Amino acid sequence: MKNLGFILAFVMGLVVINTSSAQVDFPKADFLNTMNSFDDIGLDLSPDKSSELKDLNKGLVDNVSDILNSDKDQDKKIADLKSLQKDTKKKGIDILGEDDFNKYKKSMKKKLKPFNRKVKLLKYAL
Repeated sequence: MKNLGFILAFVMGLVVINTSSAQVDFPKADFLNTMNSFDDIGLDLSPDKSSELKDLNKGLVDNVSDILNSDKDQDKKIADLKSLQKDTKKKGIDILGEDDFNKYKKSMKKKLKPFNRKVKLLKYAL
Protein backbone atom coordinates (compact mmCIF):
# COMPACT_ATOMS: atom_id res chain seq x y z
CA MET A 1 0.00 0.00 0.00
CA LYS A 2 2.88 2.38 0.74
CA ASN A 3 4.36 1.65 -2.67
CA LEU A 4 1.10 2.57 -4.35
CA GLY A 5 1.08 5.89 -2.48
CA PHE A 6 4.66 6.64 -3.55
CA ILE A 7 3.91 5.74 -7.16
CA LEU A 8 0.82 7.96 -7.22
CA ALA A 9 2.75 10.84 -5.66
CA PHE A 10 5.54 10.41 -8.21
CA VAL A 11 3.13 10.35 -11.15
CA MET A 12 1.30 13.43 -9.85
CA GLY A 13 4.64 15.22 -9.47
CA LEU A 14 5.54 14.43 -13.08
CA VAL A 15 2.18 15.69 -14.31
CA VAL A 16 2.54 18.96 -12.39
CA ILE A 17 6.11 19.51 -13.59
CA ASN A 18 5.19 18.74 -17.20
CA THR A 19 2.19 21.07 -17.13
CA SER A 20 4.11 23.92 -15.54
CA SER A 21 6.96 23.69 -18.04
CA ALA A 22 4.55 23.98 -20.97
CA GLN A 23 3.05 27.23 -19.68
CA VAL A 24 5.26 30.29 -19.40
CA ASP A 25 4.45 33.19 -17.11
CA PHE A 26 4.62 35.91 -19.76
CA PRO A 27 3.56 39.40 -18.61
CA LYS A 28 1.91 40.31 -21.91
CA ALA A 29 0.46 43.71 -20.96
CA ASP A 30 3.65 44.95 -19.29
CA PHE A 31 5.74 43.74 -22.22
CA LEU A 32 3.51 45.57 -24.71
CA ASN A 33 3.52 48.77 -22.65
CA THR A 34 7.32 48.69 -22.54
CA MET A 35 7.58 48.12 -26.29
CA ASN A 36 5.22 51.03 -26.94
CA SER A 37 7.24 53.43 -24.78
CA PHE A 38 9.33 54.79 -27.64
CA ASP A 39 8.65 58.50 -27.20
CA ASP A 40 11.92 59.04 -25.29
CA ILE A 41 14.12 57.56 -28.03
CA GLY A 42 13.94 60.60 -30.30
CA LEU A 43 12.49 58.92 -33.37
CA ASP A 44 10.23 61.87 -34.25
CA LEU A 45 7.47 59.67 -35.68
CA SER A 46 4.35 60.90 -37.41
CA PRO A 47 1.06 59.77 -35.84
CA ASP A 48 0.59 57.26 -38.68
CA LYS A 49 4.01 55.68 -38.20
CA SER A 50 3.54 55.64 -34.44
CA SER A 51 0.24 53.84 -34.88
CA GLU A 52 1.79 51.34 -37.33
CA LEU A 53 4.62 50.62 -34.88
CA LYS A 54 2.16 50.07 -32.04
CA ASP A 55 0.16 47.68 -34.24
CA LEU A 56 3.37 45.83 -35.11
CA ASN A 57 4.25 45.59 -31.41
CA LYS A 58 0.80 44.29 -30.52
CA GLY A 59 1.04 41.60 -33.18
CA LEU A 60 4.53 40.67 -32.01
CA VAL A 61 3.46 40.38 -28.38
CA ASP A 62 0.41 38.30 -29.30
CA ASN A 63 2.52 35.95 -31.42
CA VAL A 64 5.23 35.65 -28.75
CA SER A 65 2.60 34.83 -26.15
CA ASP A 66 1.05 32.18 -28.41
CA ILE A 67 4.44 30.59 -29.09
CA LEU A 68 5.56 30.61 -25.45
CA ASN A 69 2.30 29.08 -24.24
CA SER A 70 2.11 26.45 -26.98
CA ASP A 71 2.68 22.74 -26.37
CA LYS A 72 5.66 22.67 -28.75
CA ASP A 73 9.08 21.54 -27.56
CA GLN A 74 11.71 24.17 -26.80
CA ASP A 75 13.60 23.76 -30.10
CA LYS A 76 10.42 24.38 -32.11
CA LYS A 77 9.59 27.42 -29.95
CA ILE A 78 13.08 28.83 -30.56
CA ALA A 79 12.73 28.29 -34.32
CA ASP A 80 9.32 29.98 -34.32
CA LEU A 81 10.62 32.93 -32.28
CA LYS A 82 13.60 33.40 -34.63
CA SER A 83 11.27 33.35 -37.63
CA LEU A 84 9.02 35.88 -35.93
CA GLN A 85 12.07 38.06 -35.22
CA LYS A 86 13.01 38.12 -38.93
CA ASP A 87 9.47 39.03 -39.98
CA THR A 88 9.22 41.75 -37.34
CA LYS A 89 12.58 43.22 -38.32
CA LYS A 90 11.53 43.44 -41.97
CA LYS A 91 8.21 45.11 -41.08
CA GLY A 92 9.93 47.44 -38.59
CA ILE A 93 12.43 48.59 -41.20
CA ASP A 94 9.55 49.19 -43.63
CA ILE A 95 7.85 51.41 -41.05
CA LEU A 96 10.82 53.26 -39.53
CA GLY A 97 13.67 52.94 -41.98
CA GLU A 98 16.86 51.09 -41.11
CA ASP A 99 18.56 53.76 -38.96
CA ASP A 100 15.51 54.52 -36.82
CA PHE A 101 14.68 50.82 -36.50
CA ASN A 102 18.20 50.09 -35.22
CA LYS A 103 17.87 52.94 -32.73
CA TYR A 104 14.47 51.58 -31.63
CA LYS A 105 15.77 48.02 -31.35
CA LYS A 106 18.78 49.08 -29.27
CA SER A 107 16.55 51.01 -26.88
CA MET A 108 14.08 48.12 -26.58
CA LYS A 109 16.84 45.62 -25.79
CA LYS A 110 17.81 47.77 -22.80
CA LYS A 111 14.23 48.33 -21.64
CA LEU A 112 13.24 44.67 -22.04
CA LYS A 113 16.15 43.14 -20.09
CA PRO A 114 13.99 42.42 -17.02
CA PHE A 115 11.62 40.41 -19.22
CA ASN A 116 14.53 38.51 -20.79
CA ARG A 117 15.75 37.52 -17.34
CA LYS A 118 12.33 36.22 -16.40
CA VAL A 119 11.49 34.46 -19.69
CA LYS A 120 14.73 33.18 -21.22
CA LEU A 121 13.20 32.35 -24.62
CA LEU A 122 12.43 36.02 -25.28
CA LYS A 123 16.00 36.64 -26.38
CA TYR A 124 15.17 34.76 -29.59
CA ALA A 125 12.27 37.09 -30.41
CA LEU A 126 14.09 40.41 -29.96
